Amino acid sequence: MIMVLRQDSPDTSGPLGMPSATSDVQMPVAAPSGPPPPEAAPVYVEAATLWSAYDANTVAADEAFKGRRVYVRSTVERVVESMGTYDVYLEVPGQPYSSIIANFGPEFRSRVAQLGKGSSVAVTGVCNGEMMGNVSLDQCTFGQTP
Repeated sequence: MIMVLRQDSPDTSGPLGMPSATSDVQMPVAAPSGPPPPEAAPVYVEAATLWSAYDANTVAADEAFKGRRVYVRSTVERVVESMGTYDVYLEVPGQPYSSIIANFGPEFRSRVAQLGKGSSVAVTGVCNGEMMGNVSLDQCTFGQTP
């Protein structure tokens, strides 16, 4: 931390010998700490394992996955356009009414358009937690194995 005190005169007649109110005092400034750390590699997790963690205990699953980048391989159930983005519903083996929903931005439109029910796909996205029986992944990209 850097602290700069500048006085227009050598007068330190303020309380306890501090500069008087006529002095120009600058607040502490933090020195740059260097480049930001590299982004952590995604965590590899099976679709069934990710969903089962949330099904068993959402608090513990959030501690383990929420806000982290995860890499998941699965089979496409369906693809839905939603307000300019694209939701790819990934199959959770043994759970016919639950999915992992991978949300892709508009820049992935042509790639998402090539997917069909039963396609194998690998995605990396930021885990957003569970909602209504589905686990949500945002900011998804294709592939990028850990």
